[in-house]
Amino acid sequence: MKKYLHMFLAVVLIFSLTACDRQAKTPVASTTPADSENKIEDTVIIGGWHTQPWDKFNSDYILPDLEEQYPDTKWVFDSADSYIAKLEAMKNNMQWDVVYLTEPMTIKAIQAGLIDEYDTSKVPNYSQVVEVAKMEPYGPAILLGYCGIAYDKTKVKTPPTSFADLANPEYKDLIALPTYNNTSAVLFMAACIENNGGDLATNPEPGYEFLRSIKDNVRTTYNGDAAMLSLLERDEVGICVWWSGSAVKARDHGYPNIVYVEPAEGSPVVRTFANKTKGSPHPEGAYAFLNQLISKNGQTGMMEIGGYGPTNSTVEVPQDKWSYMPCEANLDKAVAFDWSDIIENTDKWSEEWIKLFGQ
Repeated sequence: MKKYLHMFLAVVLIFSLTACDRQAKTPVASTTPADSENKIEDTVIIGGWHTQPWDKFNSDYILPDLEEQYPDTKWVFDSADSYIAKLEAMKNNMQWDVVYLTEPMTIKAIQAGLIDEYDTSKVPNYSQVVEVAKMEPYGPAILLGYCGIAYDKTKVKTPPTSFADLANPEYKDLIALPTYNNTSAVLFMAACIENNGGDLATNPEPGYEFLRSIKDNVRTTYNGDAAMLSLLERDEVGICVWWSGSAVKARDHGYPNIVYVEPAEGSPVVRTFANKTKGSPHPEGAYAFLNQLISKNGQTGMMEIGGYGPTNSTVEVPQDKWSYMPCEANLDKAVAFDWSDIIENTDKWSEEWIKLFGQ
């Protein structure tokens, strides 16, 4: 059942949006003994995505404050093709201290005993996290995103306003969908099921029927933002199911004809979480890093570099971002799904998706 997040607006609105100086450092709670006050640990290793936006986010908004406070600690980033598989391989000899995981990956990691419960006493900035970002007793989301529709206004005569509009015969051979290994595809599948009267746990068939109805309109699938941008560069498609932040970043950086649409049925919300790994070799450093991720400065960077909604309540989201970025101005339009139902059924859904779209 759709869970519209009206309750979160009430929570978000009570948080103060007062400004604070970036240079005011929030002290990290008690640490293990170090060789000097300049070092919380020798090295802290973070399992996180290694792409240009994430690298810039880390270098501009996360590391400067940490390196100023702990100049003798090394902060190392590692990445993997499959984060869950790598965590499972390290389960008895954990090497990562912190890991970024999407929502379904986070639930799988919890089920597999790969991440620790979150000690909020060691993360002072947790008091500023908005309710929609929390997954207690584990760590909060470090970004909020919407899955919606983007289109090229030079290629589409009748702009789509909803997911249902993707069945318009006018869009024949114009649509790109994400491959099913993308969380956006899974969210779109869930939306198709519920928007057409189905049930995630027991009755996906109405969603399948809708996907069959748009098959002739789908030209291709894409695996990630870079592939989607290549399709736009080659003028191969005119419409896509895409992340709100990615679409708006494309519009603002070389693709001015891109328009992002918030679906009339509501916007599926996505969250990415950061947690301390089970058996972290550098736990105090892990908590220092996690505290910086959800700081006002860190979440300002997530908004400005990532194009995602911040999870720290003290970050003010400019009004020109309200139409696409999850924030207090639009959370009543957010749609959350029960990820336990999704995880239980996603393999079955993927079989139908692959039959229709190839991947």
